[in-house]
Amino acid sequence: MENEIDIKEADKKIIFAEYLLNRPDNETYLPAAVRHILTASNIAIRYLTNIDERQASSPQLIQRALVKFEEKESIEFSKFYLSFWKSLMEPPSSANISENLRKVKAFISWVKSQKHRKNIQN
Repeated sequence: MENEIDIKEADKKIIFAEYLLNRPDNETYLPAAVRHILTASNIAIRYLTNIDERQASSPQLIQRALVKFEEKESIEFSKFYLSFWKSLMEPPSSANISENLRKVKAFISWVKSQKHRKNIQN
């Protein structure tokens, strides 16, 4: 399963979101930036946890999968992810999206380091 998910796709989604947020007329593009950030989160979560696409559509299942790692970063991100998912019902603001982007980027970096550490141990 791990080989099916390419973490580089999450990086691409982050680049797209950053591009949209940095546009002078970014208000129009905020919903698209949010979608890219959410997709990047889901890719990283699936890459880390090996949950399938069906399970990845449930924030509660994602939260449980992340908590199983029993690491500070995964537990904090599970809490963030649930609140981020709930915030999708509200109109996006540039400041909130920028903060969400920062947190997702940090999580993706952590996921990469976890996978790298695991590969070294094997």
